[in-house]
Amino acid sequence: MTARHRLTTLLRAAVLAAAIPALAGPAEDYAAGDAAYRRGDVRAAMGSLRRAADAGHARAQTLLGTILDAAEQDDEAARYLGMAAAQGDLEATYLLAGLYSAGEGVPLDPAKARDLFEQAAAKGHRESIVALAKAYLGGGLGLDEAARSSPAALEAIRRAADLGHLPSLDRLAAAYRKGELGLAPDTKLAEQAEARARALRGESRRTPARRGAPAPRTASGG
Repeated sequence: MTARHRLTTLLRAAVLAAAIPALAGPAEDYAAGDAAYRRGDVRAAMGSLRRAADAGHARAQTLLGTILDAAEQDDEAARYLGMAAAQGDLEATYLLAGLYSAGEGVPLDPAKARDLFEQAAAKGHRESIVALAKAYLGGGLGLDEAARSSPAALEAIRRAADLGHLPSLDRLAAAYRKGELGLAPDTKLAEQAEARARALRGESRRTPARRGAPAPRTASGG
């Protein structure tokens, strides 16, 4: 190989190497950012995720918003989570609801938070189902006493109980025993709910708790 040929080959290789980052699309940037985040390199993760998020990648917007929220950069977190929620990302909808419930990065708006939780819960998002049940049980998200005894309260509590949420199971059992939440007294159904709650509590004593998504931050009783 002549010197000129070697030089031409090296120049071509350099041009190709320089072009590789430009060829990376939002999906590749998201994958790189997610991998960096998982290995603990948050700075590298944010660079890749921001490129993907600004290009409209919903999962990148959600992960970037989560990182920004943890860093208390609430305004920017809300912006990216709002972008992802508008695309139907359920995790982003849940996290954005948490921001509205606490007034972080967005105006404090319990009704808006409840609406967002309801949107995600209607599509089966577990944490949103539990968040709604907690609000109906404790009076958060702007729910008054009448709302907490409404058919919507019973539906929310039942859905969370079906997922094994212990406070919801306890409330459902009490409602069957006392004829509350619009239910007729039913000792058999009360005992079934109580038995399931006991079984779940027994499992929780034997099995270490698994780490899950952060609970939503609510202004009161959330």
